[in-house]
Amino acid sequence: MAKKQVLMLFSHNPIGTIHYAEGLRLAMGVSTMAKDEHVVEIAYIGDGVNFALQGVDRAGAIPFLSTLLRVGCVPKVEAESLASRNIRRDEVATDMEIVNRRQVREIMQQSDFILDF
Repeated sequence: MAKKQVLMLFSHNPIGTIHYAEGLRLAMGVSTMAKDEHVVEIAYIGDGVNFALQGVDRAGAIPFLSTLLRVGCVPKVEAESLASRNIRRDEVATDMEIVNRRQVREIMQQSDFILDF
């Protein structure tokens, strides 16, 4: 099977949904079950950046996020989305990497599959 790059794009507000835990579960499955075959990237944009804030309840997502971080998949948070919501960089959780919109677009262009949650 050819190597595929998969982007999990979280663009919706996580409050009151299970989409984030389910998206991270899928990302974990793709990254760990087919580690030699696929590359998984995670990006938070738009209202999705709310999940990346310190103090957000991640109870349902912690097992998946922890595994993803362990295998080297560091979630990206779009700086422009933070700025447009008046969220300071120091409010973002330390396990997230802040990147600019150009970097997110590059990841999108390199991806074979983009799944939006």
